[in-house]
Amino acid sequence: MKLLLILLWILLIGVCIRVGGVSHTHYFDGIGPDVEAQISSLRSRLHRNHEEIARVMLTHTFYAYSLANTVLLDPDNTRRREAAIEEILFIIGRVESPWIRDRYPNTQIPHGIYYQGERALTLGALSMLNRSHSEEEQAFHEITSQLSAALDGSPMGILETYPGYTWPVDNLPAIYALALHDQVYGTDHSTTIDRFLEFLRSNLDPSTGLMPARFDYATGAQKNVPRGCALSLSFPFLAELDPEFARSQYSLFRRQFFKPTLGFAGVREYPSGIVRASDIDSGPIINEVGAGASGLGLIAMHAMGDSEAWESLIQLSEIIGLRVSGSTRTTYLLGQLPVADAIILWGKTHTPWLARDPSANIDDWPRRGFHPWAFRAVAAVIAIGLVGATLRSIDSSRVSLLRGDNR
Repeated sequence: MKLLLILLWILLIGVCIRVGGVSHTHYFDGIGPDVEAQISSLRSRLHRNHEEIARVMLTHTFYAYSLANTVLLDPDNTRRREAAIEEILFIIGRVESPWIRDRYPNTQIPHGIYYQGERALTLGALSMLNRSHSEEEQAFHEITSQLSAALDGSPMGILETYPGYTWPVDNLPAIYALALHDQVYGTDHSTTIDRFLEFLRSNLDPSTGLMPARFDYATGAQKNVPRGCALSLSFPFLAELDPEFARSQYSLFRRQFFKPTLGFAGVREYPSGIVRASDIDSGPIINEVGAGASGLGLIAMHAMGDSEAWESLIQLSEIIGLRVSGSTRTTYLLGQLPVADAIILWGKTHTPWLARDPSANIDDWPRRGFHPWAFRAVAAVIAIGLVGATLRSIDSSRVSLLRGDNR
């Protein structure tokens, strides 16, 4: 018992010190020193062919986006480029496997807009980095053509993920892939892209002014309130597709969905005053703050140039994310949830892919003053309490020894 108290005391004192700042270990612009260790860890786990991990598409695609980001951030590093291309080829094969593909039902296109959009964007990442893989290039041409035709033929310029469920955020990877195809190959999908964006701009939630999470496919009627997880995942794409709209939405998002907790940045899952149970998309919701909204918020903050909120959320991920670091590998949540590692990795490495107006991510956001003094104070009080308990335990042991109670 004494040993446990001492270990907890040391841990909490370490946390109090660690919360002081992370700028020295994580880079908002560029590749932080721990990124390589996270890549190594994800690579190792994804190649083990564990079925439970192999079936989660987002772990793979977010990992692919992160690899492409590191190449764009370090363009002269040939070794990094070659390793990233090899890994992205592996990810494409995994995404196109029945393990992942068959989890998504047919809608207006085979396996729905979300699956095909993520697949298209992963193929696009490869074409952006290297155009010598003819089979994958042809697949990119074919899927962007199919996506464009299906979107053009839809009533509102937006497609279903599952029958009866139309989520704008699930369309955004496909829309971004069309823009990427235009950049790499000189095609023109601007009519399709602009129609989709105009639908978003024209159908905002009247209460918040933000994008609703779900619409009716046929009529365009709003079917759900804005949600933190969906908004967070929208900004990495919107920041380049429509910088002005992205900034106006992010400004509202900051005001209405940011909820500092113990001095750290946090993101609500639902608008203030709306309380609902957690689901597979939100993850756990504690005091209105959603795990999914906050985790994906790391990517949104990076995409929108919000360095203050990003650094605060990085701090929080270091503390509650149960980070485990070795000499060559780093994992979060004790390595038990690889998708969390992939989200954090994308959040650390995000960089624009499209040669468009960079004004969306200018860091001129009002400072919120995220200072985790409350967390430090609570941790310090607990640590002091543990010190007192340890000392009392030691004193009790001494008294017992003097009395001979241990016989």
